[in-house]
Amino acid sequence: MENQRTIKKVVSLEGKGLHTGKEVKLELLPAPLNSGIFFVRKDINPEVMIKADAYSVLPSEKFPRRTSVGRNGIYVHTIEHLMAALHLLKIDNLQINIWGEEIPGMDGSAKAFVESIKEAQIEEQEGRRRYFIIKEPIWVEEGHS
Repeated sequence: MENQRTIKKVVSLEGKGLHTGKEVKLELLPAPLNSGIFFVRKDINPEVMIKADAYSVLPSEKFPRRTSVGRNGIYVHTIEHLMAALHLLKIDNLQINIWGEEIPGMDGSAKAFVESIKEAQIEEQEGRRRYFIIKEPIWVEEGHS
């Protein structure tokens, strides 16, 4: 079993959202053990925290061609490349401050996110990594209730 991981230093990124075209700023910050990955919308008063988990994922019919998470009508869009970078680098706990509603598109890949996380340095935490183990096949069918 592996230990959970976060980053050592704060790192900032800026760019335009792929779908909105709006300028957005991100800060990636170390997060405590067992906190998971979560976004904090800093451009809203009061700030809103959105967990990056299955319960926060929004229907693709509402926001096509992107992965979005949200809570109480507040959203963060186009999270897939950032989340892919976090998975690749085995980051379990991270606070993502965001000023805007969409992750910047950067060069269209996860490269800038991977490089920024490596620059911030990865830190192993004391607790063990938790795994979700699928023991039986699962599937989704459209049109059945």
